[in-house]
Order: sequence, then C-alpha cells, then structure tokens
Amino acid sequence: MDTFYSLSLFKRLLIGFFAAIICAYAGNVILTYFFAWIHNLSFNQYEQSLLKATQFLTDKRFVREALLLQTIVVFIIPAVVLLYAFAARPFSIIGQLRKKNLPLFVFFLLLMLGFIPGINLLSSVNGSIVSSLVSSDSLFTQLYEQNEKIYTFLMDGEGVSELLAQIVLMALIPAFAEELFFRGMLQTYCEELFVNPYRAILFVAIVFSVLHLDVYNFIPRVAMGVLYGLIFYWTHSIWIPIIAHFMHNAVVVTVNFTASHNSFNIEDFGSYKLMGDGTIAIFSLVCGLLSILAVLYGMWVLYTKYR
Repeated sequence: MDTFYSLSLFKRLLIGFFAAIICAYAGNVILTYFFAWIHNLSFNQYEQSLLKATQFLTDKRFVREALLLQTIVVFIIPAVVLLYAFAARPFSIIGQLRKKNLPLFVFFLLLMLGFIPGINLLSSVNGSIVSSLVSSDSLFTQLYEQNEKIYTFLMDGEGVSELLAQIVLMALIPAFAEELFFRGMLQTYCEELFVNPYRAILFVAIVFSVLHLDVYNFIPRVAMGVLYGLIFYWTHSIWIPIIAHFMHNAVVVTVNFTASHNSFNIEDFGSYKLMGDGTIAIFSLVCGLLSILAVLYGMWVLYTKYR
C-alpha cells in the first residue's frame, strides 16, 4: 500500500476511477440479486420489474428500490473507493467532528433551514427563465417532468409511516450519499488539484447541480452546493453538510407531503408575475428575498471568521 500512496494524486485518481467502475458494477449485480431473492424473482425478472415500475409508475416498492440501488451504485460505492485511493484513512480527514465546531454547526443548520424560502424563490425564477428559453417538448423538460411524476407518485400516500418512508428515501439517503460523493470525495480531490479552494467549491457545486439533470432548479442547487462546500472546507467535517442537507430535504418533504393532502394555495393571497407564464406568491417573494439576504450576511460572517 505504501507503494500505491507514493504515486502521484493523478495516478491514484485514475486507478481509483477504474476501480470504482468495477466495484459499482459488482455492487449493482450483488444488490440486484439480493433484492430479487427478497421478492422471490429471478435476476432478469427483477430488472424488468424495476424498469416497468419506474417507466409506468406501477409499484411504489420497486420505484423506491430502484432509487436506492441508483444511489448506492452511482454515489456511495464510487465515493468510498475513490476516497481510499486518495488516502489510506480518508475518514480521519473528512470525518472530523470537533466540539469547537458545535456552535458553527448549529448556526449553519439554522441558516440552511432559513434558506428554504430563498431556495423556493430561486427555483421559481430559475424555472421561469428556463420555461421562456426551452420548448415544452425538449429533453430537459421531459427529464424534469418524469422526475416530477416519480416524486408525485411517491408522495401519494397517507399516514406517519408513509411520511417517514419518504423522509428516509428522499432526505436521509440522498443527503448521506450526495455529500459523501460531492463534498467528501470530489471536493477533497478538487481542493488538491485547484490552486484556489473556492474555485474548487464552485466547480463541485456546478457538477452537483448538473448531475441532477434538472435545469429548472440549476441555480438553487448550485447555491446550496456552494454553501455545503464552504462549511465542509471550513470544518473538514462531512457530517455537518450531511446533517444540514438532510434537515433541509426533510423539511421540504414534510411540507410537500402535507400540502399534497390539502388545497391550500398561498398564491390566493396575491401573486407576482415572473418571466414567461411564471408567477410567485407575493408572500413567498418577500420571504425569499429576506431569506437570501440573511443567508448572504450569515455566510459573510462565517467567511470573515474561518477564511
């Protein structure tokens, strides 16, 4: 192993990349066999069931398992493999959770929760801009609409158990997997490869948004990626962005789950016209602007302290 870690970072990254592909493929096969065994199906039958469920939204269990498989194979396995290509004990580098960072963690968590109205505003503006530039039958629109259909399909349920299942699937697992991959692994490499760490943070945030294949929410995801990247860079703890990411997603899932079961529409209290056919509630507009200003000020305070 000493010989391996004596290689240049680029060579280790290259070897780790091919190892990650092999491990991800092996992991996909093993997990598919495992889930097929649980359902008492053959490997091919299970794959067909996943394909049918995700295309036609016929079975919520298979859709959830498809998303879980995708998360493990695309994000978790490659991240772990590439982190071990970076260092022999990578989690001692990215997994620090010191008591002195507790006030920072609490402040950042409150900041991210307060950023939800700002994210909603950025999403509305982003969506209006894209709608005015992209045709309704474009590939971008089709991908967005398919993702929305899957999200709506999974949200179609009642009861606390259903809500908890959505929080685990759409908040806990993605937060852990995406932060481990983008901040823990990719940003760790980019900080070494880029001269300026803040350029690395911005680059990873853009990649983070691009790989979601959702141009309608590109800007807010870049903004969130930058915030998660900054807090990871300042603290060297992957757990802070993971928990913040989870809390943000959990709140959004809970609000959307609750809203999907009633007819409340905040735009009934007045709305503001955006580009194209887009509108946003005046209340949401005001809260969103105040939210963005508060987050910018809060992050500036942190920047002056931890830069």
